Parts: sequence; C-alpha cells; structure tokens
Amino acid sequence: MIFSQIKLNENELENYEFFGSDDTKTLKNLSKINIFVGQNNSGKSRLLRGISKIEEFEYIPLDFDYDISREFVIRCTNEIMRILQSHNSQTLGDIQSVLLPSIQPESYFKPGQNPLLRLSDLFQYISTKDLRGVSKNGNDIEGCIQSLKDFVRTEQPKLNDFLQQLKKKESGKYTRMYIPILRGLRPPRTEDTNQNDFHKRTNKDYYNNNAGNGKWSNNEIFTGLELYENIRKRLLGSQAERKLVRDFEVFLSENFFDSQTVTLIPAHDADVLTVSIGDVEKRIYDLGDGIQSLIILNYPIFEFIRKNPKDSLLVFIEEPELYIHPGMQRKLLEQWSKSRYEKVQFFVTTHSNHFLDMTIDFSDISIYRLSHKEFNEDKKENEFYIETLSSADKSLLESLGVRNSSVFLSNATIWVEGISDRIYLRKFLRLYLQNKNESLKYLEDTHYSFIEYGGGNLPHWSFDEEGSTDDSVDTSRIVSDIYFVADSDDTKTKTNSAKAKRLVHIKKILGKKNSAVLPVREMENLITFDILSKVITSRGDTVKEKIKIDVVTEDIKNEYLGHYIETKIISGSPKRRYCSQNSKTINDKAGFAKEVCGQIESFNDLSKEAKALTRSIYKFIVASNK
Repeated sequence: MIFSQIKLNENELENYEFFGSDDTKTLKNLSKINIFVGQNNSGKSRLLRGISKIEEFEYIPLDFDYDISREFVIRCTNEIMRILQSHNSQTLGDIQSVLLPSIQPESYFKPGQNPLLRLSDLFQYISTKDLRGVSKNGNDIEGCIQSLKDFVRTEQPKLNDFLQQLKKKESGKYTRMYIPILRGLRPPRTEDTNQNDFHKRTNKDYYNNNAGNGKWSNNEIFTGLELYENIRKRLLGSQAERKLVRDFEVFLSENFFDSQTVTLIPAHDADVLTVSIGDVEKRIYDLGDGIQSLIILNYPIFEFIRKNPKDSLLVFIEEPELYIHPGMQRKLLEQWSKSRYEKVQFFVTTHSNHFLDMTIDFSDISIYRLSHKEFNEDKKENEFYIETLSSADKSLLESLGVRNSSVFLSNATIWVEGISDRIYLRKFLRLYLQNKNESLKYLEDTHYSFIEYGGGNLPHWSFDEEGSTDDSVDTSRIVSDIYFVADSDDTKTKTNSAKAKRLVHIKKILGKKNSAVLPVREMENLITFDILSKVITSRGDTVKEKIKIDVVTEDIKNEYLGHYIETKIISGSPKRRYCSQNSKTINDKAGFAKEVCGQIESFNDLSKEAKALTRSIYKFIVASNK
C-alpha cells in the first residue's frame, strides 16, 4: 500500500502544520517518491523521522477511488437507515447499536480497518443472520428485513469490487526502513569491527534504543556497516541466499555501471568489502564514496523486496545525493520509479538542486518545502509549515540557496527557452535511441545538461568568442560546448525585429551544427496533427468532423497553438483551457508537454521537423563527448 494522505498523529509531529489546508494535521498529495526541502533547521529531518515513528497510520490509499468509495458507503448506510426508519425500527439485532455506528464513512483508513470493511460486516450480518430471531421492534418487520436483504444483494457486487482493490494493495505488513546520514561501508573501529556503531548511535538518539521492538517493532535502521557480514553470510549460505547476492550484482551492473561485471567480495583478510567493476578490483575505500552510497541506498531495498514480496516498505532517507554525481542521482530516481518498487514508498530530505531539476521528468514525485512558522514560547520549541510545491516552482531553488550547477559537470549543454522544451527534447532523444536500438549511453547531467535561458532573457547572454563587451553574461565562462535552440516566433515575418537580429548573430557565432532556430513558431508546434488529436480526445474533447487535415497540418506549424486548437480544431467549448489567458499560446506548457509526450510512442510519431532537430542534437552530444 502506498499512501496519498497520512495523519500526522505522532507526538513528535504536533509542531507541524500542512500549509494551505483546513486539515492542517494531514500530509496530503503524497506520491511514490516524496522529497522534503528547506533551509537548515527547517524541520526536514524531524519530519522524516516523525513519520517513520507513527505507530498506526491513518491514511488514504494512493491510486484508489477513495472519494467514490466514501460516497458509496454513505449512500449504503443512508439507505439502510431509511429502510429501518420507514418501518419505525429502533432495534434490529446489532444493526443500529453496533454495526452502523462502527462504519464512520468519513474516517481515514487504518491497516485492516476501514469503512468498507465495516460496511462488509454489516452486509454480511444482514444477508446471513437470522434476523427473525434477534431482538427487534417496529412495523412490518418481515417487510423491513426483506427490503434490507434485497438492498444488500443489489449492492454487494460493488462492495466486492472495492474490497478486491484494497486486497491487492493491503496484502502483507508494513516495514519502515530508516537510512540515516551516519552511514558507510567502512567500520570506524579498526578492532572489534563487528560493532555497528552507526546503528547504535542512531537507535539511541532517535528511537530510544527501541528500533525493532515494541511499538517500533517494524522499524529497521540500515547504516551500511552491517553489509560486509550480510554479504559474507549469504555467500556461505543456501543457494537462494547466494543467488540474491548474484542478482544484486547484476542489478548494479545493468542499472549503474553500463553492464560491466560487478562482484561483491567479503575478503577473509579484510573488514570491508572488495568490489570488482569490470577489470578493476579494489577495496571499497579505494573506489570512492559515491559507489559506497549507491550500494547502501540500493541493497537493503533490493533485499527486502526479494525476501518479502507481499509486504510494503516505507523508506526514509537522509540526503540520498551525498557523494553521488548528478547523472547517478538521475539513475537512482529512475530505479525508484520502476514497477519492481510498486510496494515501496520513499520519503527523503535533500539539499540537492539536481534532485529537484530531475523531478520534472517523473510523474510520481511530490515535493514539500518546510519553513519556520514561529517559536512556541509555551513549549519552547519551533513550529513548522509544510507546503506542497510543483517541481517547476522557482522558489524551490531559492529555499535551497543554490543555482543549477550540473552544467559544470557535463561536457555539453543544450540551451532551450523553457521547461516544456526540455520535456519534449528528452522524449525525442529517448525515442531516437530506441529507434536506433541503442542504449542510453549518453546520460543527462553526465554527458549533457539543459539550460533554460528564457526567451525574454536572451539579450542578457553573450555568445561571442571574445566574451561579453557589455553587462551581459559571458557563456564561455559558464560552459564549453553549446547547442542553442530558439523558437522562431514572428522572426520569419519580422526580420528586422530585435530577436530576429539576435538569432542571426548567434547562429553566425555558433554555426549550423551548434544551433537551431525552429522552423515552426514554438516547440509545441512541432507535434503532428495525429498526436494533437489524441491529446484532445484524452481530455474528453472532440475534433471537428469536417476538418481539412492537410490544411491544419500546415497551420499548426506557425499559428499560436492554444488559440488555434480552441477556435479551429475542437468542437464546442474545451473541458480545460488550451489557450493561455494572457496570450494565444498554450496554457500550462509543461503540463501540456507531458500530455503530448504521453501520447508519443515511437520516433515515427514525430514530425519530420522534430526528427531533424533530434538528430542534430544527438550528433552534437556525441561530438562533445568524444
């Protein structure tokens, strides 16, 4: 079970409020991966650990029709009460005194306890109990009983559907796994190395030495220090245990080390793992802290899923980005989003702007910013706000006090006007590689990065080889290889405009191989009419019947797309606005881009202009990484 909402009912969480909601003690909008950001001492780690300590979760499941199920429960209980009242019955066995009051349709779910289950108890009582033999009163009780049984018989299939959905999600138990800042694969002691000092310190400070016991019996702490002994015992154990280690080595190889053979070796003459990657075999301390981090963040989750396939796992990680290159951070997020983790939910704190930059590519991530509310003089404690944000919210980076710096760590930069352009080009590149039957050899934030220069900010960038001669920013001092992409907008017809002249100048400096002015108005104008029709249909709108496809195909290249869709393509009023209120272009460009990319399945779905742009960018990436 993955949660979409949880009650903050742990004592340690009483100082937190969910900002912008009437229900301030409920953490809402949760996803598979949940990221907490904020300045130092803003309460991120306390929130993380506080959630891990919640003794009994009160929640709403993710990907479950909670509102519809609640309406169903309310309708059923109201109808049963109406039937009873129509027969003036105040007593009919346990129905009024026990079963109806226990349902509480508005209550949150708990493990093994929710309104649907209580309604099921009521249905079973009515359908199987001999109600003629229970204490009762009222008029025409025989008719009352028959009406109740008829109603239950009619509604039982719908209730069964809801219960079946829950059964698939709630099978097994919950385990909470905390991976603290204090982690590593090298014991701090050089003698008595079997002592897990990091675990003891964490357990004492945060769980009163009770992790794994009592109310925290389902809480585990993984620091990495136990891994040497874990691997050693498994390799000396049964065939299934040895296979688990081998499968994890294959997992590391395929997902993080370009299919190079990876071997974990608990050497008998050492107290740390020896790791072999390809032809290189070294002690873990000679391979770098980043490799240690990748192993620590992946092994316990991999092991848990293999050992407990029916159980759910809540993972709480302090700053997973530590020591890890942005490219590997992206791979980490990609792994967490995969289907093998369908019963795993992540809660992480971070100070990494790279992590936030990457979240725009994933639909199953929620971001929360924490900030100080005030100091409570009575309690002598700080109080905090929790605010849910989108990955595109610029204030995220402000709260971290950083700027996008992955551009310093990659060999090529692709300059685009905005977020939606990044979404399209990522999708185009991925499909292009699939079409070529190539793996993702060149990775974003490792071999190339995107820079959003913002169309209106273009005059503030200087691309001249001799550097900036005014107050504009000299791009050569930021990055080396540049591929510049710009919307054409009105530059075809307004050739003397400031933007048209600027683009001519930039193309002259960078050359055709390193720049592209789109042959269409904006990036979204590259999509085909077929894909656009699928997006329109998916929104519940209808394309006009008598539409000249050849004319529209040409028009959408140069018209303001949002306005054109609403006035020329769809029939009637749209379910949701396509056109921005402030201009004729697309409303919510990033959201629209994700919808479009969700409909594009292969490289052949792209327009010829989109294909040409993609090939050009890919050649640039390859050339920059030779």
